[in-house]
Amino acid sequence: LLRPSGPWPVDATLEAGGAKVRVKGTIAEPAKGKGIDLSLAAEGDQLGDLSALAGAEIPPLGAYSLSARVAGDPASRITLSGLKSALAGSDLNGDVVLRLAGKRPAIEAKLNARKIDLDLLGGAAGAAGQGDAAAGSGPAPAAESDRLFPDDPLPLDALQAADAAVTLEAATVVASGVTMERALIGVSLKEGNLVVSPLRAAVADGSIDGGVQLDARGKAAQLGLKALADKVDLERLLAELKITQDVEGKANADIDVRGSGQSVRAIMASLNGRAVLLMGQGRMKDTFMNSMLGGPANLLNQILDKGRKGYTVIECGIADFAIKNGVANASALYLDADTMGILGSGSIDLRNETLNLVVDPRRMKNFEQPQIPVRIGGTLKNPTYKAEGRAVAGQVTRMLGIQLPPGLTGQSGGAATPLIEGPCAPPVPAASQQPAQPAASPTAPAAPAVPAAPQEQLKGLEQELQKGLKGLLGQ
Repeated sequence: LLRPSGPWPVDATLEAGGAKVRVKGTIAEPAKGKGIDLSLAAEGDQLGDLSALAGAEIPPLGAYSLSARVAGDPASRITLSGLKSALAGSDLNGDVVLRLAGKRPAIEAKLNARKIDLDLLGGAAGAAGQGDAAAGSGPAPAAESDRLFPDDPLPLDALQAADAAVTLEAATVVASGVTMERALIGVSLKEGNLVVSPLRAAVADGSIDGGVQLDARGKAAQLGLKALADKVDLERLLAELKITQDVEGKANADIDVRGSGQSVRAIMASLNGRAVLLMGQGRMKDTFMNSMLGGPANLLNQILDKGRKGYTVIECGIADFAIKNGVANASALYLDADTMGILGSGSIDLRNETLNLVVDPRRMKNFEQPQIPVRIGGTLKNPTYKAEGRAVAGQVTRMLGIQLPPGLTGQSGGAATPLIEGPCAPPVPAASQQPAQPAASPTAPAAPAVPAAPQEQLKGLEQELQKGLKGLLGQ
C-alpha cells in the first residue's frame, strides 16, 4: 500500500444510509491518490435516507442509481466516462471531465437523457424545504408581495465558482408543466459569464429557438434574452401551464430584450427591446375574453356573442410592445374576431408593474364607430377595469403601417414557416401567384382615375382594413 510495485487492486462493497456502493479497479499510487482507474456503481431505494450521512437535509426523491468509470488524479483532472444515472423519473447519461487545476475548477460534459422532469425534482426539493420551515429549523415564509417580479438577490456569486462547457440532448424535458421534446441545450460559463445557446425544443406542437446570456462579471448583472416561437399550440401550452383551457389556435412570438440588475425586479425595471406575439386562426371562449378585457364588471357583454356558440372565432391577433427603460409601449394591439375588431393602446410600466391600457372594441359591420372602450389599470398582479370615455384615436392607421420582425413571419432565417391561415398570413409572392402578364400595348392609353364618391369611400373602409390586415405580415 505504501510502496506498491504495481497498480493497487480495489474491490469493495460499502453499505450506508440505505445505499449500496460497489467500487472495483486499480489505483497506481494509493498513498497519493494518483492514477485512479475505478468502476463505480451506487444505488438505493430512497435518496432522502442519505441525509444523516450528508449532514444536511436531502429531499426524498425516491430510488436512485449511478454508475460510471472514474479515472485520473484528483489534484488535476478526473473523467467520468459512460455515466448513467436515474432519479425521480429522470435519467442522465454521457461523459464528464473535471479539470481541477487552475484558478477555478472547470467542467466539460456531453450529456443525453430520455427524460428530465424538473417539476418532480424541484417539487420534492421544495417540499423538503417547507418541512424544515414547519419544524422551526428553516427561515419563516416571506409575506405575500403585491408585486409579481421578485426582489430577492440573484445567486450571482455561484457563477464565479466554476467554469463550464456542457451540451445536453434530451428526448423530453418537463418544466412548469410544459413538455419540451427533442431539446438541445448548450451551456457555457466562463469567469462569471453564463451563455445558454443553443436553446431549442419542440413545444406544444410547435418549436422554440433562442438563447440567454447572464453576465455577472460587473457590478450589475447583464441579462440578454432572445426567443423565437413558431406555431405553438396555445390551447395545449396554456393548459400545460394551468392558465386556461379557453383559447384555441397557433401563435408565433419574437422576443429580444436586455436588462441589468441584481434581482429579477431590477432587471425588468431596466428592460429594453421588443416583444411581439402573433396569433393565427382560432377561437376563445366568450367568458374568457370578457374576463380578460372587461374584468369583473363585464363591460364588454354587449359585443360578445352570448349564447350562440359560447366561443368567439378569432381570425388573427397581434401584440407588439417596444420596451425602453422598463416601459413597454404598445406599438400595435389588435384582435380580429368574427363579429368585432378590438384595438388597443397604452403601456405597461415594468418598473412599478402598473398597467395603462385602453381596449377599444369595434363592430366589424360598422368599424368606424367604436363601442364602449375599457381602460385597464392597476397592476400586473391586480388589474382594474373601468369604462373609458373616448376611443383609441388613429389606431387603425398606425396598425396598417406596422413593421414586424422578419423572424416572426418566416423571413430572413427566422421561423421555418409563417402562420399559414387567416388574414395575418403573409401573401404569396406575386411571381408564384400567377404567370407573368404580357406587357401592355404601347398604343393603349391608360384609363384616367375616377375619384370615389365620399359614401363609396366610407363603405369601403372595412374592405380596406381587411386588405391591410391580410398584408400585415408581408410588409
